[in-house]
Amino acid sequence: MFEGFVKIQLDFDANGIPHMPEFVAGPETLPKLAAAWTAISADPQLRARFEAIMVDKKEEWRARESRRRLVG
Repeated sequence: MFEGFVKIQLDFDANGIPHMPEFVAGPETLPKLAAAWTAISADPQLRARFEAIMVDKKEEWRARESRRRLVG
């Protein structure tokens, strides 16, 4: 799951909240995804790893936004 977040591009709102992707999964995969989210929430080390990925994604987003040119 972490590898997937590393590979995708995330956007953030004005308050710095990420626009999380929507997961689509089959009936066999859905319980595994739910278990992964539960594990990330419950384990401090996994949570720290996820939060580090989100910090990196936010910095990537800021860099993209700073390169944008407003047309007016």
